Amino acid sequence: PALEDDYEPRFAAVPDTPEEPSTLEFSGRGSSSVGVPAQGPVLLRFHGTEPVGISSDGVELVRGGRVTSGITMMDPESGESGQDSPTLQIDTEGAWRLEVRPISSALYFAVAPLVGAGPNVIVYPGGLQRPLQANWRSDDPGDTVSFVGGCALGTCGQLADDGVIPAGTEALVIDASGDWDISPSEWSVDGVQSVLPGTTASVRPTPE
Repeated sequence: PALEDDYEPRFAAVPDTPEEPSTLEFSGRGSSSVGVPAQGPVLLRFHGTEPVGISSDGVELVRGGRVTSGITMMDPESGESGQDSPTLQIDTEGAWRLEVRPISSALYFAVAPLVGAGPNVIVYPGGLQRPLQANWRSDDPGDTVSFVGGCALGTCGQLADDGVIPAGTEALVIDASGDWDISPSEWSVDGVQSVLPGTTASVRPTPE
């Protein structure tokens, strides 16, 4: 199965004109709340002298007590407040700094095995056109890979150890404490026509 031609990604289309690599910077010490002007998803690159936890209007982005640095995504549409400057909560006992970057500054990945360490965001330009079987492995069984696309981060589901990345997925948001890898295995998933919730397109069957 594949998405019909009427599919329009919510945020992960490749930009015609690249934006500046960094838009905002915040820093502080200890747990803090900051308002981040954002009308759509943005990348957050963070670093702390002690482990850092991050949440946004009730959505946990990086669990606390696990890592001191990494990259995650803030998706204002997933928050509860609906404000122009959604609140970002930083939880840490040490000094921290945070860069807010546009999604266009992310590395765009073709469908291929991916390896990394710690929190990161994998963006698929234009979104996945078909569901993809993938294997997910990490050092910590509590690590997660969340989908985001037409639905907002925190509402779209997560990747199982051996699961399917739905058609319409525009990004994978990884919350990991150590090493991880994601290995795509096949496009054709027998009996599965998985489409991410909120995807504004139907799925056409693969010609036999």
